[in-house]
Amino acid sequence: MNINLAGRVQNTHLPYQSALLPLLEAIINAIHAIEESVLPQTHKSFQTSDSSFKRAKGAKGIGRFVWLKAFKNIEVESQFQENGRYFALRGVLILC
Repeated sequence: MNINLAGRVQNTHLPYQSALLPLLEAIINAIHAIEESVLPQTHKSFQTSDSSFKRAKGAKGIGRFVWLKAFKNIEVESQFQENGRYFALRGVLILC
């Protein structure tokens, strides 16, 4: 299945009274990243539209679409340590 990013963002509802929701989503995602560490499953979840990876925590897998509803692009960087080695993952989403 392919996802049309611009179409998915256009179909994402962000009412004016929820204007701070993108900021809240970013904070919640940062807290989850600290709690869980960044694992291959977490990175795959970020790349998957409407992921159910964090459903047990109430997540819907749409946070990045809410971000793009408010901003033209987003950059996410995660750093973590595993087995004594340090890693960094970076993701960029740009809405043209």
